[in-house]
Amino acid sequence: MWAALPRRYQRHCRYHTDQWEAYAKVLPVHQHRPHPKGSGKTNSVEAINCSLRQCCDVLVRKSCSFSKTLRMHTARIKIVIDDYNITL
Repeated sequence: MWAALPRRYQRHCRYHTDQWEAYAKVLPVHQHRPHPKGSGKTNSVEAINCSLRQCCDVLVRKSCSFSKTLRMHTARIKIVIDDYNITL
């Protein structure tokens, strides 16, 4: 998982997660901020993830507008993220 992240994320980010032990095995201690479930510390991230899932319904095969190409999936996700960021 760690090796799959872009280098800039490996160097310059903090990771706020729940206390699932798998995260502690992968994320560097100085960048990892674990929070207990129910603490509310990951609510904003979960809200963004939920919005992204709802807006990217084309990623679900049951959708009428399902695309099979990675390029189209990537483009759709970028559009949704850009649109979300503009509304902030």
